[in-house]
Amino acid sequence: MSSTESSSPPSIRVVIIGGNVGGLASAISFRRSGHQAVVLECRDSIAPEVTGGIRLPPNITKIIYQWGYEELLRRVAVKSSAIDLRLMDTGEKLGGHVWEEQLIRDARGDFMFTHHGDFVRFLHDIAEDMGAELHYSAKVVDVNMEDKIVTLEDGRVFEADVIVGADGADGISRPLFEAEEPEPLLNFYSTTIPMARILSDPLTADLHNENKAGLCAAWFGDGVAVLGWPLMKPEYALCVYGPPVGDQTGWLHQGKKDRMMEILNKAEPRLRKLGEWAREPHVVTVNKTIPLEEWFHDDGPYALVGHAAQPLAAGSIQEAATAFEDGVALGRIFSRIKNYDQISTYLIAYEEIRRDRDIRAYEKELEDIQFMCLPPQYAAARDNVLREKGKDGRNIFELEIPDDPTESEAWVAWEKIVDQFAYNAEEAADDWWHKTGKTIQASQGGVVDAPLLQIVVAKTHH
Repeated sequence: MSSTESSSPPSIRVVIIGGNVGGLASAISFRRSGHQAVVLECRDSIAPEVTGGIRLPPNITKIIYQWGYEELLRRVAVKSSAIDLRLMDTGEKLGGHVWEEQLIRDARGDFMFTHHGDFVRFLHDIAEDMGAELHYSAKVVDVNMEDKIVTLEDGRVFEADVIVGADGADGISRPLFEAEEPEPLLNFYSTTIPMARILSDPLTADLHNENKAGLCAAWFGDGVAVLGWPLMKPEYALCVYGPPVGDQTGWLHQGKKDRMMEILNKAEPRLRKLGEWAREPHVVTVNKTIPLEEWFHDDGPYALVGHAAQPLAAGSIQEAATAFEDGVALGRIFSRIKNYDQISTYLIAYEEIRRDRDIRAYEKELEDIQFMCLPPQYAAARDNVLREKGKDGRNIFELEIPDDPTESEAWVAWEKIVDQFAYNAEEAADDWWHKTGKTIQASQGGVVDAPLLQIVVAKTHH
């Protein structure tokens, strides 16, 4: 690959290891920026047939909407409207929360629920329509960063200008960045239940509330917790947190549900029923991880996205969103590149834009899960506060939005919430360009006012 400046921006060849949310988002974003994208996924299919649900907060849906795929997303996702909080042992409802209209308006997106497999297929179809090269049954066994070559188990080799590691916390990429061993905190069991079973039993039928479509339910327990929400299938996603005991299956296989049932059999009757009806779960670990010092490797143009860069707790609100945002931001930055010599600069810029935000998300989501699993000596105070807030049908997480920014404490709290959900990964990349990138490119003799490279593709499937 030539490193000399040309009259037109180069078309970078990007090889992406991993075809899940972060890898496919990277492929779409690089294609939108006019570059070649090659995805290598070890699975033998686009997505596993049986997986659990995931949550899509506004910071992911807004990007999909502005790309022009809102209608397609609504075919596979359910809009979330509210959450109910209960105690696991008694089923007592502590209260509920309906998402504030102003928050949704400021965030410019929706809260949505979808089946993990459906969302991966959704992203696959967009990437394929945009001309990404997608390979399945493509297990990577070696990455030569100096020569920029990726080798598969079957002997095939792929040359690259940029290599993106999107293969999760347990893939080949993260260990190459000297990741430290994580500390297991909880097991996470992810499964689904046919909605017909839930609706047919008076004990569980209230989990589907026609007046609050897209209702999420959360149960708090001692060292354990449960989340549930509706899917489009129609199915119901069931997520169970418990002690980190026994073997994990990972996301490619299912395991027996005996350990999950040990948790649910000590809970209120509805949860016992849900466990009985549930399919065999995937079992993964929620870990405490030490953030990597760098996401861009010193030995070559190799960057990490998603859980390969910063693993988030399984089942958390931002689990899919941070991986998606990473891929979007990385590809967007490269829409400005003028020559091959700038690749390292742009990879460093990506890390600068995304690393701190992903770490904040990891810490926040882990705190939220631990909040649900508090031991009795702390849970009583939590429950009393939530009961009081939930009186008379008030929003349990209600936050008074201040009219005056000088009301610092309330305003800071509101800004943190809006920042989490109103964040736009493409805008963050553009902000870096206008604040820093222009100056760097000008110092390298580049033209700074050239328009973005963009590929226009059909926004509907036939």
